[in-house]
Amino acid sequence: MSFSYTRTLLSGSVIPTLEGDKLILPPFILEELLRASSSNSYDFSEAQLPYPITFQISNPRTQLITHG
Repeated sequence: MSFSYTRTLLSGSVIPTLEGDKLILPPFILEELLRASSSNSYDFSEAQLPYPITFQISNPRTQLITHG
């Protein structure tokens, strides 16, 4: 499954502090991931996400890439 989303990140001082390695994603991302993983036409009640979900996070300006 592949999904791409481009977003400008906010400074850590703008969002609440989270302990550990966490990403705050917009709520619609879950719907998009469910839609991408669903084999039956958008039946979210039956869709299951792969586990674990891994993300590739990149900075086009510095060309640095990490995974989360």
